[in-house]
Amino acid sequence: MKVADDQRLDEALRKLILQIRWDNEEAPAVWSPIGDFFGSAPGYNLYKTLPMGMTKEAMYSYWYMPFDQSATITLTNHFDQPVSLNLSIGLENRSRKDNNFSRFHAKWHRNLESISD
Repeated sequence: MKVADDQRLDEALRKLILQIRWDNEEAPAVWSPIGDFFGSAPGYNLYKTLPMGMTKEAMYSYWYMPFDQSATITLTNHFDQPVSLNLSIGLENRSRKDNNFSRFHAKWHRNLESISD
């Protein structure tokens, strides 16, 4: 994924929300700001690992995300302006006998309450 807005990129990465649902699940299996989903927050911090990273060119995630019939990917823009994205998704058909994979889940949480003594 490449986010085209570079003026306020750090803010856009926090306010673009990714949701993914597997096979018509009611609750999303993935719910996260884009920057956090790709492992870099706050902001766009360059790093590379095998499953994911952020390069000068794009953010990438190679996590295997199996599903049976359908996957629904939703990006919601809570930013105060439109954001242009280039997104590439790979799909690989698996045989039914390979159906022992767990479902991918990732949820972001923030606790704003201060801890008192």
